[in-house]
Amino acid sequence: MIRMTRFTPAIVLLACFASPALSAEEKLIDMTVVGSGSNFQLQFLNSACSDENAANGCVEVEKGSSSMLTWELDVNGETYWMLTRFQFSADGVNWGSSAFPLNDCAVRNFELEARDQFTGNAASAMITGNGRKVKIMNRNIDSCQTYYRVYAMPKAGGLEIHSDARPMITDAGGAQP
Repeated sequence: MIRMTRFTPAIVLLACFASPALSAEEKLIDMTVVGSGSNFQLQFLNSACSDENAANGCVEVEKGSSSMLTWELDVNGETYWMLTRFQFSADGVNWGSSAFPLNDCAVRNFELEARDQFTGNAASAMITGNGRKVKIMNRNIDSCQTYYRVYAMPKAGGLEIHSDARPMITDAGGAQP
């Protein structure tokens, strides 16, 4: 048996405004795909740092707080591209090299698997929204600075591209595990 419930427009309107799109604990970085021919890359469009002059892609998590970090493709980028993975680097130069493992603080703050410390790949990152978003929880337990890259590929298949800068996530630490 199906039971129908009748809602008044005022109740429906209240429900829409009761849950904001972004909570205060979420940091959002917008991205787009730039380039032509066979030379494309992801570009960051904003910063999640308190410094107004911070480079695009910068993420800062305040002392004692933890945040869901989200990167999202704009509508134009989403049309032909999908996000595929997220990777960290200890120095922003050596990506995926076991000779340059991630700092223990990054492994702990992002709840990475043991192998992630040596590959930099973040198994704890989630691709959502039909490939439009990548999310990772930052526990911000320890003070830490970590470089990152976001990767994408054409929806029709092809070579993987990555973000064009060396942005950094800066954790002030102090959040409860």
